[in-house]
Amino acid sequence: MGKTEKKAASRFLTVFLMALFVAIISVWALIQTISYARNGNSAPVTLNNTAKVPKNDIEEISQVDMENLGENILSRVQFETELQQLEDSLARGLVGVADDSKLQLYMGSGNYSDELVLVTASNESNAESDQEIIEQYLKDMRKSFESYIPEQAKKISDALIIRSGCYIAVCVTTDTDTAKEIILAAFK
Repeated sequence: MGKTEKKAASRFLTVFLMALFVAIISVWALIQTISYARNGNSAPVTLNNTAKVPKNDIEEISQVDMENLGENILSRVQFETELQQLEDSLARGLVGVADDSKLQLYMGSGNYSDELVLVTASNESNAESDQEIIEQYLKDMRKSFESYIPEQAKKISDALIIRSGCYIAVCVTTDTDTAKEIILAAFK
């Protein structure tokens, strides 16, 4: 074996050992992440504007036109990006609400966290479950934005979440006051 072949073999062995070391560290990190997630040791992410409209604050809702509510919010609330409604199958892939719940999900470009989520559940129990699913979706989305656009993560923490009976309205925007006014008016 010549001198050149020995150098090539030595370089190959060095690169191979470095790659093996990186692979071992990656597997260890993955195992640690899974372990933390299973044990619930991940850092808590909270949402600040979650509210259930008490029944005594509003009259019993007979029916809310969620399509009209969506149009009203989109036209009057200020968003940093233009929101577009996602196709139902895509929306359900992102937000796993109950099969019999009607879901409207409006999103902007990936650089902004602005969103509008409207859900009409078949009953109050499903609405409660759907709200928990949406809150988890927002927490996951916030974690994602924290790593690459932190200022958008703050907006998710301040998301407006209002549930009344079978209806849920979620608005991620800096214009939460206007959104809250429109949603509460629709839920009366």
